[in-house]
Amino acid sequence: MKRHYLYLLLILLSACAGSKTQQYDKMMAGAPAWITRSPDMPGFYHGVGTATKSSATTDYREIARQNALADLAAGISVNISATSVLNQYEFDNNYSEYYRTNILMSSAEQLEGYERVDNWENAQQYWVYYRLSKEKYNEIKKGRISKALGEATANFERARQMNDQNQSADALRFYIKSLENIKDFLGETLTTEIDGRQQEFSGLLISEMLDKIRSIRMAYPVGKLTATRGSTAAINQLQIMVINSQNQPLQGIPILIKYSYAPGRTTEKTSDAEGSVRFKLDPFDSKKKSETISSTLDITKILKDNTQEVLIRRLLQSITLPEYILPVEINAPLFFVNTTEKNLGNPLTQNMIKRELETLLRADGFVVATDASAADMLLTVTADTREGPTANGKYNSLLSATYTLADKNGAVIYNTSADDVTGLSSSYALAGEDAYRSLLGKIRINIYPAMFREVFSPR
Repeated sequence: MKRHYLYLLLILLSACAGSKTQQYDKMMAGAPAWITRSPDMPGFYHGVGTATKSSATTDYREIARQNALADLAAGISVNISATSVLNQYEFDNNYSEYYRTNILMSSAEQLEGYERVDNWENAQQYWVYYRLSKEKYNEIKKGRISKALGEATANFERARQMNDQNQSADALRFYIKSLENIKDFLGETLTTEIDGRQQEFSGLLISEMLDKIRSIRMAYPVGKLTATRGSTAAINQLQIMVINSQNQPLQGIPILIKYSYAPGRTTEKTSDAEGSVRFKLDPFDSKKKSETISSTLDITKILKDNTQEVLIRRLLQSITLPEYILPVEINAPLFFVNTTEKNLGNPLTQNMIKRELETLLRADGFVVATDASAADMLLTVTADTREGPTANGKYNSLLSATYTLADKNGAVIYNTSADDVTGLSSSYALAGEDAYRSLLGKIRINIYPAMFREVFSPR
């Protein structure tokens, strides 16, 4: 019985498929040959597009037209010339293909000179057929290239004038404008007269632009910074000079500053009329003995300010830029810990707070000095207990402590207190020792981390 049902189902499916084929053949009856097979006429590019009539609100004729033009543009191959700038300078391994794809999309929008050959429709579909003479296309393209080259060479000359006047920011702006002018033809070999002779223009443009970009340099006032961890360097404001290869200052150049000891953090600055960039240095928090501050040309900002063309941005953002490094030597600060620790007014035989703080400091890479005069930081703690109320035969002692951290010049960096830390035991003295043990926990969890953050936070 099951086999009978399966056989019946196969017959029904076959009948449906045959019915659909018959319906399609009926719907397409009378369709011209250019619908059923791609047109093949030498000397022309062809494009066929279709759209359904399913929605009364949709302009199906316009949709079919756009589809036909897209089909026509796809038939116009975008070749990357072996002598084009895209092969002379391999900015990005994937850029040539990215460029080809985007130019194909752009070509559909810029097509001109095409003609409608025919259209056909039935109850459900509308078809249209366009073609474009290859000879006419080449004439139009030649005219577009000539116009683009005229605009590009004018901007190129303006860039050179700005270079001669040491106006690098404006020079880069006009180089980018020149590149925008010929962006649709970067895959072509563009030959024109420059400096009295025929030259491949896009390669010359890119070459001079790269030379200009790489001639922009950054100079630091010192060969190396020396700083103590937790403090700024001897100078708390760093000045970078933006200069050209002749050591002349450059105005209006955006640079990007990075810090090896603060991954992900950057500072964006633009050189002033004197070619100078100034920025504040925060305290150095690093356990390493050496770090770096680096600066480079901010090509992303230059492109953002000067072009909206994604093709240009992606091309130039892949440029490898020189990076200028300032070494920073970081010395671990010397801490001296001085504590007065009493229990009910009597000095403790062992300074529990001093031992705990010195252990924490060493764990964080600091050096603990044995002489206060040699220290960079002086941490002073005063602690004592007093008798509290008794309850259920237990004695209660209350511990209070103050913490002061000062630099070697006596400036207070951090100050806090811990009041009424409770200890319980069989006597006031033992309760005082218990309070000290409780305080050590507070030092590890609260007091020392808060002091550490204060030492290394920007002030």
